[in-house]
Amino acid sequence: MKNENRKYILVRTDGTYSVVEILDEEFFSQVRKLLCGNLIQRFYLFNSEYMFFKPNANPGVEKINFYATHLNQVLHKGNSILGDTLIGRCYGVEVTGLTSDSINKYIGLLEKNGYENKCT
Repeated sequence: MKNENRKYILVRTDGTYSVVEILDEEFFSQVRKLLCGNLIQRFYLFNSEYMFFKPNANPGVEKINFYATHLNQVLHKGNSILGDTLIGRCYGVEVTGLTSDSINKYIGLLEKNGYENKCT
C-alpha cells in the first residue's frame, strides 16, 4: 500500500518546528539523517500517532526537547527526551505521515507552547 500522507512534523530542541515530507522508500534513511542517529525509537501519542526519537542521545552534547519530554512525561511518566524528534503515524510496522487535521493539531499545540515554524 502506497502512503498518501508523507508529511511529518520535525520538533527541534531550539524551539522551532517544520513540516517535512519524506518518501516511503526513503523513510528510515531520512529519519536517521534528520535525527542524527542510527537507532530510532518511538513512543505512542494518540490515535496511532507516534513520536520518533534517538534513544542514545548524548546528554553532554544534545539539548532537552521540552515538547517531547512533556508529552512523554504526561502520557507515559517517561524520562526526558534529548535531541530533535519527528511526529508521524504507525499502523503495525507501516509508518505513514500525518493527516492534515493532525498536522494542524500539533502545529496549534507547538505554537501555543512558543514554538516557531522554521522551514527546512
